Amino acid sequence: ALRAIRYELEQFDNIEETRRTQRENWMEWTPSWGVTVGLADLELRYLGRVTTGTGRPGVEWTPVQADVLAAARNDFLLAPEAPLTLQDAWVLTNQLSVSIPVR
Repeated sequence: ALRAIRYELEQFDNIEETRRTQRENWMEWTPSWGVTVGLADLELRYLGRVTTGTGRPGVEWTPVQADVLAAARNDFLLAPEAPLTLQDAWVLTNQLSVSIPVR
């Protein structure tokens, strides 16, 4: 599977009366593989796949910003000031199935 994702951030700072827009896009690729083994009384199946792409958009906080965020966590939602970051990410999925016929 191949998937294209486009993300757009529109941020308004009502106190500073500023606005910014940032656009990001990336591709996710999900190759998969599998094997089936049929035995006399049961069938075993294995399926594996890995999704590669990026994680959720976020920002890199400075230590001072992180302290302010931690102190204000319950009262305020702090808007990010730094550029968005998109870090590489991947998810590995394994599935094993056992089928036993009922007679």
